[in-house]
Amino acid sequence: MKKLSRLLAVVLALLMIATAFVGCHEKDEIAFTIGDSKFTSAMYSCVLFSKASEARNKIDTFLADNKQSTDKVKYSNYKFDDKGEVSATGTVSYNTYVRNETVKQLKTFAALDKIFKEKNLTVDTETMNYAMIDAECMWYYGCDYNTYYQYASMGYDPSQVFPPYGPYFEANGVAYSTYQKYYNYQAMYEYYFTYTYGKDGEKAIAKDDIVKYTNEHHVLGDMIQISTKNSKGDNLSSDEIKKLEELATKYVERLNNGESFQTIYDEETKRAEAASKAESSTSSSTSSTTSNSSNASSNASSSTSSTTSSTTSSTTSTGTTSSGTETKKYSPEAYKYLAGDKGTNYESDLFDRLYKGEVGKAFIVKTADDKANDYEDGYIKIFVKRDLFDKAYEDYFYNSLETGVRFQMKKDEYNSTLETAGNALKLTEDKHATEPFSVADIKFTLE
Repeated sequence: MKKLSRLLAVVLALLMIATAFVGCHEKDEIAFTIGDSKFTSAMYSCVLFSKASEARNKIDTFLADNKQSTDKVKYSNYKFDDKGEVSATGTVSYNTYVRNETVKQLKTFAALDKIFKEKNLTVDTETMNYAMIDAECMWYYGCDYNTYYQYASMGYDPSQVFPPYGPYFEANGVAYSTYQKYYNYQAMYEYYFTYTYGKDGEKAIAKDDIVKYTNEHHVLGDMIQISTKNSKGDNLSSDEIKKLEELATKYVERLNNGESFQTIYDEETKRAEAASKAESSTSSSTSSTTSNSSNASSNASSSTSSTTSSTTSSTTSTGTTSSGTETKKYSPEAYKYLAGDKGTNYESDLFDRLYKGEVGKAFIVKTADDKANDYEDGYIKIFVKRDLFDKAYEDYFYNSLETGVRFQMKKDEYNSTLETAGNALKLTEDKHATEPFSVADIKFTLE
C-alpha cells in the first residue's frame, strides 16, 4: 500500500515541535470523550500544538506573500476567515482558530475509530510499519523516513540539519508512546482513504479520470540547468552570463533541429566540469594553496548543470533477471524534471511556465515576469516538455503519481465525510484536564 504521508497536512500535520504540559496534572487523564473514543490530555496537547504550528505557518506565508517581515510576529493579533485562511477581514482569532481546529481533529480521530469498529477494519502491516518508522524518525531525527533515508544514504546525520522532536516532547510531558498513537491515527486515515478511493475501493476512481487530472496538474520534461554563479555562490560577470545565454540559445537550436537531449546534456555537463576545474585551478594559484582531486570534484559537482528533480530523488535503476535474460524496467534519466500545480505532491513555482511549453520543443525558461536575463535561482534553464504517458516510460509515472493524484482529487470529499461523521458523535470535555493547555502558553522553544 502506497504512502500518503506527504499529503496529509489537512488532517494530520507533521509540523509538531513541542507540546505544552502544565502544573501537576497527569498526562494520561481524559481530556475528551467523543463517541466511544477517549483522548488524554497528552494527546490533546499534541494536536493543539500541531494546529498552532499550522496556523503560525499560514500567518508567516501571509506575511511573506504581502512582503512583510516574519521576525518577531505576534501571532495572536491575526485572524482567520471561514475558509481557514489568514485575512484582514477575518473574524476568528488565532487562539480560537487553533482551539477549534484541535477539537475538529480529535473528532476526526473518533470518527475513524467508529468506522474501523463498524466495518471491522484493521490497518495493514505495511502501512502501520511506515507510520511507526516515520514517528521514530521524526522523534529522533526531526524528519520523515524518506528524508532520513536520503541523508543517511549520503552519510549524513539528519539530526544535524533538523531539530529532533523528541527532546521537545519529553521536556513538555509527552511520551513517545503518545506520539506513536498520533501516528497510529495517521495510518488509519491513510488506510481508510485507500479502502474508499483506491483502485479496488468502494468509490474507486477510473484510470482515465486519474490520467486526465494528472495531465492537467503536472508537467514532465527534460531539463538542463546552466549555473550563473561560481563555486562560491557569487554571480558571474555580465559578460560571462551573456556568453552562457548565447550557449543556451545554441543548445535550444540544436535540440529543435533534432539532436538528442542526452547528447546536449552530456556536452553541457563536461563543459561545466571543465569550467569549474579551471576556476579551482585559478583560485589555487592566486591564493598559493594546493588543490586536491576531491576538492576539484566537489567544486565540479556544485556548479555543474544538475537537475534537482523530485522525480529522480529516490529512484534507483531496476531490473529483473529470468532464465539468464535481463528485463529492464524504465527508470528516469538524471535530467527528467517533474513539476506540479499548487497543492500537488510535486508543487513547483515553475509549473505555469513549463506547462505552457509545446511537447517536444526546447525553450529557455523565463522568469515569472518574462525577463530572459533574470535568473531567480541562479540557473539558465532549458526545458523540453514531454508526454507524461509516453509508451517509452511504460507505467512509471502513472504508478508514481497515482496515489497522490487520487488524494488530490478526493481529499475534500474525504475530509468532509470524516468531519460529518465526527460532528455526529457526542462530545464531553473535562475542563479540569484541558484548561491548563492554553494556546497562548504553548512552548515553541526549549528553555
